[in-house]
Amino acid sequence: MDTLRWILLAVGALVVAGIYLHWRWQEKRLVNTHMDDSESTAKATRKKFSLIQHKKTTKQVPSSPDREMLLVLHIVAIEGMLGGPQIVRVLEEAGLEYGDMQIFYRPCKNKDESTPLFSVANIVKPGTFDLSHMEGFFTTGLSMFMRLPGPVEPLAAVNEFLEKGHEISAALNAQLQDEQHSTWTMQTEQRMREEVAEFVRGIVSETG
Repeated sequence: MDTLRWILLAVGALVVAGIYLHWRWQEKRLVNTHMDDSESTAKATRKKFSLIQHKKTTKQVPSSPDREMLLVLHIVAIEGMLGGPQIVRVLEEAGLEYGDMQIFYRPCKNKDESTPLFSVANIVKPGTFDLSHMEGFFTTGLSMFMRLPGPVEPLAAVNEFLEKGHEISAALNAQLQDEQHSTWTMQTEQRMREEVAEFVRGIVSETG
């Protein structure tokens, strides 16, 4: 009888292990599929974002028709997926608003300025969120976009962009990544700041 009990326990353990491993394989396959789509999503969302962020000059930096810069951050789930209700709560707490193109925007603090400072989209194509179905919504991550020049002086804008990126990723217990999906580091952040500073110098030199 004891032998039969041990056999049944062993079989049961193998079945549970098999189910778990199958579930993990399915989850990994789903995550990988979504990540494969993220680059095309980023391109599509950039185009959509460009339509929203109209080309406007700032008081601090003149506008140059030949110069613009798009900054991109990805916020990716460390394990599994990010849930819809959590995403909405965290983005709203970070000061973002849901917009008519079904993505979230960080409004400019200047009430007279209609151009958003930056936007947050779903990392999975088509990059949008449907607020009426967020209860059952899951995604592998978010993409943040900011076009320069924008409604705020570029160096101040990149400070808020990075600050919110860290804030949102920490609140979601997710990983911050650069445009190429490499892990975010202090060196990456410093490089982005330097690129923005160089961008500003280029505009100033062109406009005299």
